[in-house]
Amino acid sequence: MRGVRLLGFCGEAGEQSELDFLVVEKSGKSRRKEMFRLHGRYPANAHSQADILVVSEAGFAEWASS
Repeated sequence: MRGVRLLGFCGEAGEQSELDFLVVEKSGKSRRKEMFRLHGRYPANAHSQADILVVSEAGFAEWASS
């Protein structure tokens, strides 16, 4: 799997809304360290909070097939 895939969901966003990111990467990296690194790059002055989940390509393939 290569490239970027973005999924959007319809609904109303309010003051308490947050963004959820699923990042699929090659295995070999520490998922926890990568989530921490990416969260640190999220703008502090953004209008909404973000949850960032990192998963390996193999893990994503397993989820997708279930």
